[in-house]
Amino acid sequence: MNGKLYELDGLQPAPILHGSCHPDQFPDKVIPVLRRRIERYPAHEIRFNLMAMVQDLRIRAREVGDQSWLYQEEQKRSAWQWENALRRHNFIGFVEDILKGVVSSKLIEGDARYVEWVEDAKAKTKTRMEERGKSKAGRNDDDEP
Repeated sequence: MNGKLYELDGLQPAPILHGSCHPDQFPDKVIPVLRRRIERYPAHEIRFNLMAMVQDLRIRAREVGDQSWLYQEEQKRSAWQWENALRRHNFIGFVEDILKGVVSSKLIEGDARYVEWVEDAKAKTKTRMEERGKSKAGRNDDDEP
């Protein structure tokens, strides 16, 4: 940004300035910064997030004249718009209505049937939790999740 290389770490109080950086120098400047950061953690640590702020890829696709790439980027934007709309929507009322409908349908079948349904759900949940516990206990730290 403005000829400078910054690291944005949400756990730090401010951006970390790593010096001047012309866009042509970016790969050469950022790789040592990333390596230093990764070296802070044990070799087996794989939980990292990396985000690069880049020019809109649709602009780049237009510059090189790649219509397939441009179409792919437009499709991504379309999917993102849908996902973002879902994130902004409050589904609590919808979920409440669904749950009321399910419970009402079970109560219509009778109190005994409702209790049986709840107990069956509890048993299935307990079985799933036990299976998860067994699979975690049988795994080494080196195994993939």
